[in-house]
Amino acid sequence: MGLFSKNWSKELERAESFLERDLPVPALEIAERAERKAEPDLRAQAAGIVLRARSALLTSVLAKAEAAEAAGDFEDAADWLLSAFEQESSEVRRSELKARRQALLDRQFESESPFVVQSESLTVTAEGELDTVDIDFEYETLVSMLKETVRSHYADRPVEFKQALVDLNQGRAAEALALFDRLVEEGVDDAFLDLERGRANLLIGEAGAARDHLEAAWETLGDDALDEHGQLLVPVLWAEAALAEGDPAAVADRLEALALPGEGHVDTCRCYAEALLAGGRKEEAAAYLERLTSRVRGSAELDLLLARTLASTGRAAEAIVGLEASLAPSCKAGGCSTSAVHLPSFRFAAQLQLGPSGDADRAREWIARVANAQGGLLGAEDHSILADYYEVSGDPEASRDAAAEAQRLEAAGSGAVSAVDFELGSGRQRVL
Repeated sequence: MGLFSKNWSKELERAESFLERDLPVPALEIAERAERKAEPDLRAQAAGIVLRARSALLTSVLAKAEAAEAAGDFEDAADWLLSAFEQESSEVRRSELKARRQALLDRQFESESPFVVQSESLTVTAEGELDTVDIDFEYETLVSMLKETVRSHYADRPVEFKQALVDLNQGRAAEALALFDRLVEEGVDDAFLDLERGRANLLIGEAGAARDHLEAAWETLGDDALDEHGQLLVPVLWAEAALAEGDPAAVADRLEALALPGEGHVDTCRCYAEALLAGGRKEEAAAYLERLTSRVRGSAELDLLLARTLASTGRAAEAIVGLEASLAPSCKAGGCSTSAVHLPSFRFAAQLQLGPSGDADRAREWIARVANAQGGLLGAEDHSILADYYEVSGDPEASRDAAAEAQRLEAAGSGAVSAVDFELGSGRQRVL
């Protein structure tokens, strides 16, 4: 079947079947393609599947990270967290994942060093009681990031709460939730416990429970950021839970007054735009994001979301120009600085260039940049884009090979990659 002649209604049914079988990777790849290639009336459905598939994929990757950590393979766990970081759109949770990954790498270094004496910050006795070993330093470090008016609510907390907060911010969400639940059984009940339980539920993929806890926290804690850096907002966490639960209409309704372009917090605005898009209000989402990105510069997530939205409304040519303009400052002379790499944007730039409004040679350059940024490695999604490139370029054999490799990597599981040797193009320097 040709590249532009797929039955996208059937493809989306196939994506739904993958989700039902807990196979988020192929579901995501199908839905993302449908989002940019399907008939206009199917793109909103595709956008909803994309959100659910990303949430499922994130849950799967985090579970694998926790399993690797539990087995003592900190380096492998850190690799899984890197995959989760790439899938996550929330800046708050990206920061959490980054901190957790660094903690795992530090533990890996310590475990390999003959000069470091290992010790646990907290242990459990045979009777199931927590030993009160000093964890105050780690806890106070986390609390110091909160606003001064919030810190007092974290003072004089029981040791279970302290350990749970440390666990949560180091990525051990399931362990944290067990401790938080234990405190509830003991009669502890306040908005900050609701907040932390909601964050833990969100990280392990329990969107419904997260939404309930965060709803309760929101009523008491309000709309403002709780931390000094302005990244911890209850409305944003609630919105992410509601979006993961598949309720974009509620998110759009609740966030509308908080997401005024130029006034609302960037993450609140992003969630509002995602809700408009997932709810089928694509034209509204496009107009809103155009106003927003004219005021908020340099947000890779917003620039990518605008490009996806424009493409979904049939404005692929504008999406190409806008997205490449946002990426160009870090990608001059055929190369990109690693500090500025945003792989989801690179991939979507390649996908856009493979459409009717694009340039296949330019798509090839973006695929090469993805390979370069990953040290010469491509995953299943990357090989799938490469298969499209070869098909558009008139090389069906190479397209079949790339598609087969994509399927092989899908079967191998999330995070599976294979090495490639890629060049930017004729007359250009090699990137690998």
